[in-house]
Amino acid sequence: MYSFTPLEHQYDKGFGAVADSFQDAGNALKAQYSRAMLNGHLPICYLFRHAIELFLKGSIIIVHKGFKIPCGSEPCTGVPKIPKMKKGKLEQQPIYNIHEIDLLYKYLSKLLNENKDDVEAIFNGWKFPDYFEEKIERYEKIDPSSTFFRYPEDKIPSIYQKEKSAFKETTVEEVMAIAERNQEPMKTMKTVSLIGKDTQVFIHDDSFTDEAMNLLDEILEDVSTCHFALINRISGG
Repeated sequence: MYSFTPLEHQYDKGFGAVADSFQDAGNALKAQYSRAMLNGHLPICYLFRHAIELFLKGSIIIVHKGFKIPCGSEPCTGVPKIPKMKKGKLEQQPIYNIHEIDLLYKYLSKLLNENKDDVEAIFNGWKFPDYFEEKIERYEKIDPSSTFFRYPEDKIPSIYQKEKSAFKETTVEEVMAIAERNQEPMKTMKTVSLIGKDTQVFIHDDSFTDEAMNLLDEILEDVSTCHFALINRISGG
């Protein structure tokens, strides 16, 4: 049922199936990824990040329908709404308008906790791993505006903004220190001082790349497992 029915006929409105496609695309790109693909980590991370969002939304829909939880003033089959601050006021926003991973995760956790007995009866004690919330918090520091992997600059500045590019400005002294420490080839570029311009030195540093990709991959693995368990046990597949 999950694999072969049209999206609009699926129990979670097709969110899980579309999430699967983004996850598969991200995995395929990651398998082909090499350091020669400058900034190639950005589309991979975006695919993983979007799959996480879709799996969380699909899981929320499943819980509402499966445990017959009304969607505000609408029945359980309606559009779930999540409280979100907008212009200094807390408003109930349709799930389609919510893109923040932490808001979606916190809302799903709230639903599962409020229906703890039903959840335990169905899943025999399954829950998100203890470390999962910490990973969500790490991700939120990287991408507080849900735009980090999509645009050169973010709506909300991130402390990781300078880590986004694989090339970073540095100094000759720092380049020499890194070369001596790592003892391996690296890409660097130095621009000669021109009239009215300072000398600039740039280095290829993708240490952030693996960290970001692996973090999102790990979060994605957990939310996809949660979604699979929910749709399998509640909708029957």
